[in-house]
Amino acid sequence: MIEGIAIVALFWKRWFAIGLTSALVFHYIIPISAYSWYMDFSSLVFALYMLTMPRDASAKIYEITCRHVVEPLRSLFGRIGILAPIAALLAIATLVVLLLALANPGRPALMLLHSIFILTWAVVGGVAMTAMIYAAMLYLPYRGGTAGRSPYAAWNRIVPVLYFVSCLSPYLGLKTESSISMFSNLHTEGGTTNHLLFSRPPYLFDYQQDVVQVVASSSPSLTRTANEGRMNVLFSIEEFLRRHPDQWVTYIHDGQLIEQATAASLTLESATWLERKLLIFKQVDPNQPKVCTH
Repeated sequence: MIEGIAIVALFWKRWFAIGLTSALVFHYIIPISAYSWYMDFSSLVFALYMLTMPRDASAKIYEITCRHVVEPLRSLFGRIGILAPIAALLAIATLVVLLLALANPGRPALMLLHSIFILTWAVVGGVAMTAMIYAAMLYLPYRGGTAGRSPYAAWNRIVPVLYFVSCLSPYLGLKTESSISMFSNLHTEGGTTNHLLFSRPPYLFDYQQDVVQVVASSSPSLTRTANEGRMNVLFSIEEFLRRHPDQWVTYIHDGQLIEQATAASLTLESATWLERKLLIFKQVDPNQPKVCTH
């Protein structure tokens, strides 16, 4: 709902700041929730929101950052001085996390690293959010003109179209990873779906059609998947064997046990470059109803 309100408001020139503010606050909070590594995603979203702002508002942010932050640092320390604030912030965040780790030993190293970046994002994201909202509010409601037609307008439409196709890919039978479906319990594998509007996904491709249950494998990660009861799209298993011809996988497909399958035993043809790059599938949770874990 928040994302929907933001998108509609951003298309409404006079009230773009309403959508911008709600979206910025929403995407600022997501990484701090510590649910996953969403600092990089929120950074990208902040940059994209900057592009949705009127030129007057984005120019104001540029003026604030350059005049009050970048230019003083550059005059004092040279070009490398621009990195001084972020370096100091990383050092402080690292020190805080290490002190907390000493007080509460036994934390995994990955959790400590995650904590450092959460603290860093809390400051960097907060400053960026405040500056963008401040600039947007100065021009609310916006009554200025619009930018002239770009000579690259036709080419600029290609990226949104490709992005839209990428988001549709789970429904089309293509990839299920990197489809902007985080915080969603969407299931489209195996020809069935839990979508609210239809009971069967409108496949145009059959990559998701076959789902297998891994029983055993020489791969520790696939063995862990088997022990946790999760399943895999057959294409991803075949692609794993293509990439690792020395590995084997035992799995159940359509009730048939395929024992110690290898790339040689399945006589797998090499996937195309486009398939290898784009067709990435998340693991399948067979339990119903779905739990939001991705």
